[in-house]
Amino acid sequence: MMQAGNETYTHKRTCLLEEWVRVNEEFLSAAENWEEYDHFLGRRDAIIDEIRALDLVYLPSVLPLIAAGDIDRMNSLVRLLSALDSDIANAMRTQRDGTLQAIRSMVKTEKCAQYSYGSLANREAEGRFVDRRE
Repeated sequence: MMQAGNETYTHKRTCLLEEWVRVNEEFLSAAENWEEYDHFLGRRDAIIDEIRALDLVYLPSVLPLIAAGDIDRMNSLVRLLSALDSDIANAMRTQRDGTLQAIRSMVKTEKCAQYSYGSLANREAEGRFVDRRE
Protein backbone atom coordinates (compact mmCIF):
# COMPACT_ATOMS: atom_id res chain seq x y z
CA MET A 1 0.00 0.00 0.00
CA MET A 2 2.78 2.42 0.90
CA GLN A 3 4.60 1.68 -2.35
CA ALA A 4 1.47 2.63 -4.33
CA GLY A 5 1.14 5.84 -2.31
CA ASN A 6 4.80 6.61 -2.95
CA GLU A 7 4.44 6.11 -6.71
CA THR A 8 1.24 8.16 -6.78
CA TYR A 9 2.86 11.00 -4.82
CA THR A 10 6.01 10.97 -6.92
CA HIS A 11 4.11 10.87 -10.19
CA LYS A 12 1.61 13.59 -9.22
CA ARG A 13 4.28 15.90 -7.80
CA THR A 14 6.53 15.47 -10.84
CA CYS A 15 3.59 16.18 -13.16
CA LEU A 16 2.69 19.31 -11.18
CA LEU A 17 6.30 20.52 -11.24
CA GLU A 18 6.46 19.95 -15.00
CA GLU A 19 3.21 21.87 -15.44
CA TRP A 20 4.66 24.68 -13.35
CA VAL A 21 7.73 24.72 -15.63
CA ARG A 22 5.45 25.00 -18.69
CA VAL A 23 3.53 27.89 -17.11
CA ASN A 24 6.79 29.66 -16.28
CA GLU A 25 8.07 29.17 -19.83
CA GLU A 26 4.84 30.64 -21.22
CA PHE A 27 5.09 33.50 -18.72
CA LEU A 28 8.68 34.21 -19.73
CA SER A 29 7.81 34.19 -23.44
CA ALA A 30 4.96 36.67 -22.80
CA ALA A 31 6.82 38.86 -20.28
CA GLU A 32 6.37 41.96 -22.45
CA ASN A 33 2.58 41.60 -22.18
CA TRP A 34 2.03 42.87 -18.64
CA GLU A 35 -1.74 42.50 -18.97
CA GLU A 36 -1.27 38.70 -18.84
CA TYR A 37 0.72 38.70 -15.58
CA ASP A 38 -2.36 38.03 -13.41
CA HIS A 39 -3.32 35.08 -15.59
CA PHE A 40 0.09 33.42 -15.29
CA LEU A 41 0.46 34.21 -11.60
CA GLY A 42 -2.99 32.76 -10.92
CA ARG A 43 -2.08 29.54 -12.73
CA ARG A 44 1.17 29.30 -10.79
CA ASP A 45 -0.59 29.88 -7.48
CA ALA A 46 -3.10 27.13 -8.29
CA ILE A 47 -0.27 24.68 -9.02
CA ILE A 48 1.54 25.66 -5.82
CA ASP A 49 -1.67 25.08 -3.84
CA GLU A 50 -2.04 21.64 -5.42
CA ILE A 51 1.55 20.75 -4.51
CA ARG A 52 1.04 21.91 -0.93
CA ALA A 53 -2.16 19.87 -0.63
CA LEU A 54 -0.39 16.84 -2.08
CA ASP A 55 2.50 17.28 0.36
CA LEU A 56 0.13 17.51 3.32
CA VAL A 57 -1.57 14.26 2.38
CA TYR A 58 1.39 12.12 1.33
CA LEU A 59 4.72 13.60 2.36
CA PRO A 60 5.11 12.50 6.00
CA SER A 61 4.37 8.86 5.21
CA VAL A 62 6.14 8.47 1.86
CA LEU A 63 9.22 10.65 2.29
CA PRO A 64 11.46 7.79 3.46
CA LEU A 65 10.25 5.61 0.58
CA ILE A 66 10.94 7.99 -2.33
CA ALA A 67 13.69 6.70 -4.61
CA ALA A 68 16.85 8.78 -4.94
CA GLY A 69 16.29 9.10 -8.70
CA ASP A 70 12.82 10.55 -8.14
CA ILE A 71 14.18 13.02 -5.59
CA ASP A 72 16.92 14.06 -8.04
CA ARG A 73 14.32 14.54 -10.79
CA MET A 74 12.13 16.70 -8.55
CA ASN A 75 15.15 18.68 -7.32
CA SER A 76 16.26 19.36 -10.89
CA LEU A 77 12.76 20.61 -11.73
CA VAL A 78 12.85 22.89 -8.69
CA ARG A 79 16.25 24.26 -9.76
CA LEU A 80 14.85 24.85 -13.25
CA LEU A 81 11.86 26.64 -11.73
CA SER A 82 14.20 28.81 -9.68
CA ALA A 83 16.18 29.75 -12.79
CA LEU A 84 12.98 30.48 -14.73
CA ASP A 85 11.67 32.62 -11.87
CA SER A 86 14.90 34.60 -11.94
CA ASP A 87 14.61 35.07 -15.71
CA ILE A 88 10.98 36.14 -15.35
CA ALA A 89 11.91 38.66 -12.66
CA ASN A 90 14.67 40.07 -14.91
CA ALA A 91 12.30 40.27 -17.88
CA MET A 92 9.67 42.02 -15.76
CA ARG A 93 12.31 44.44 -14.46
CA THR A 94 13.46 45.16 -18.01
CA GLN A 95 9.86 45.70 -19.11
CA ARG A 96 9.24 48.00 -16.13
CA ASP A 97 12.39 50.01 -16.80
CA GLY A 98 11.45 50.40 -20.46
CA THR A 99 7.97 51.58 -19.52
CA LEU A 100 9.33 54.04 -16.96
CA GLN A 101 11.81 55.39 -19.50
CA ALA A 102 9.01 55.85 -22.05
CA ILE A 103 6.90 57.67 -19.45
CA ARG A 104 9.82 59.93 -18.51
CA SER A 105 10.42 60.70 -22.17
CA MET A 106 6.74 61.53 -22.73
CA VAL A 107 6.64 63.76 -19.64
CA LYS A 108 9.79 65.57 -20.76
CA THR A 109 8.37 66.02 -24.26
CA GLU A 110 5.09 67.26 -22.79
CA LYS A 111 6.90 69.75 -20.54
CA CYS A 112 8.92 71.01 -23.49
CA ALA A 113 5.78 71.35 -25.59
CA GLN A 114 3.95 73.20 -22.83
CA TYR A 115 6.92 75.47 -22.24
CA SER A 116 7.31 76.37 -25.89
CA TYR A 117 3.55 76.78 -26.32
CA GLY A 118 3.34 78.83 -23.14
CA SER A 119 6.21 81.08 -24.14
CA LEU A 120 4.67 81.53 -27.58
CA ALA A 121 1.33 82.35 -26.01
CA ASN A 122 3.03 84.80 -23.64
CA ARG A 123 4.77 86.50 -26.55
CA GLU A 124 1.51 86.79 -28.44
CA ALA A 125 -0.26 88.19 -25.38
CA GLU A 126 2.57 90.64 -24.79
CA GLY A 127 2.43 91.64 -28.42
CA ARG A 128 -1.31 92.24 -28.23
CA PHE A 129 -0.91 94.15 -25.04
CA VAL A 130 1.74 96.37 -26.65
CA ASP A 131 -0.49 96.80 -29.72
CA ARG A 132 -3.38 97.92 -27.56
CA ARG A 133 -1.33 100.56 -25.77
CA GLU A 134 -0.10 102.15 -28.92
